[in-house]
Amino acid sequence: MNPHEFDLLSNEIAAAKYFKQSFNDSVVEWAVFLMEQGYTDPCLCELAGQTAPFHWSEIDPLIAECLVAAKIDLPLTDQAAAKNLFYRRVEALVASQGTDLTILRGLQEFVFADEKWRASLQDFYLLGYAVEEELAFGEQHYWDGLTTENWSQVVLEASMEWLAQ
Repeated sequence: MNPHEFDLLSNEIAAAKYFKQSFNDSVVEWAVFLMEQGYTDPCLCELAGQTAPFHWSEIDPLIAECLVAAKIDLPLTDQAAAKNLFYRRVEALVASQGTDLTILRGLQEFVFADEKWRASLQDFYLLGYAVEEELAFGEQHYWDGLTTENWSQVVLEASMEWLAQ
C-alpha cells in the first residue's frame, strides 16, 4: 500500500464510521500498514489480528483508539469526513480520466446514505446509470449528450465541474 492509498483508506474508514457502514478486511490492512511503518501500539496489534465477521460495535472504538495512537489527523467532524471522502473519490475519478466505473458506482451509493449530500451527488447517481445503460444497451435517458463514444469524457467533465464548486 502506498501513502496515497493509505490516505484514501484512512478517509474511507473515517467516513465508514460516520455512515455507520460495516467494516471489511481493509481495516486490517490499514492496521498492518501502520505497524509496517513502525507504530507498535497494542490497539494496532489487536486490530491487525481481527478476522471477519467484523462487528461494528467492537471495531469502531478500536479504530478510534488506533487513530489517536498513530496521530492520524483526520477531519474532526463526521460531515468533514464525508466531504473529504467524496472529494478524494471524485479526484480519483478525474485521475482515471473518467473511466473508473467502480468509483462512479461508489459515489452513486452515497446519494441515499445521507440527505445532506443527496443534491450534491445527484449528478454522479444519474451519470452512473447513464453510463451503465449506454454501455449495456447503446442508449440511455439519464444524461443528455452521453454516448458510447464520449461517456468517459462526460464523466470527467462533470467530475471536474463538481470539484470546482
